[in-house]
Amino acid sequence: MTFARAAVVLALAVGLAGCGGSSSKNASSSSSATSAHSWANGLCNSILTWQNNLRSAGASFRANPTEHGLSAAASSVTSANAMLKSSFEALGKPPTPGATATKASVEKLVSDLKSTAKQIDDAVQSVSKGTDVKTAYATAREAFATMRQETAATVKQIQTAAGDQPWKQAFANADACKHLASA
Repeated sequence: MTFARAAVVLALAVGLAGCGGSSSKNASSSSSATSAHSWANGLCNSILTWQNNLRSAGASFRANPTEHGLSAAASSVTSANAMLKSSFEALGKPPTPGATATKASVEKLVSDLKSTAKQIDDAVQSVSKGTDVKTAYATAREAFATMRQETAATVKQIQTAAGDQPWKQAFANADACKHLASA
């Protein structure tokens, strides 16, 4: 079983473990708030891990600013993006009335990140064709900045997708989202 499938199975198992129980409106509301908080925290944690992986790739290249170092950094970015996508998939359906919009935002982000990562891969390939490593690094650096901007914009879209206070509160209270806001 691949990591992505195992993560999805685990997410489903955790989600199904929370099914059933009290029919009380307060219990349901509390459960929904907890679910939204957990989802928001999972999303922000995934993005924080991804950002840390990108920082590490950049630091690795700065320590070894060669064609090989750039290639290794690009490979790290590709791996980080794949891990982020798996993490998003493992989160499952967002527990909000705005689930469709939230899911669409996440899918667009994954597509944008893949496209931006291709720019980095293209820059790495151009080095082997004789282009200066510094030029390729500048392209990669710009792509990293674009990825951060795309990610920040998506998080803002997701926070407001449902348009309801409990959803916004879930993001405001999730520890990982607080760290993401300060990162």
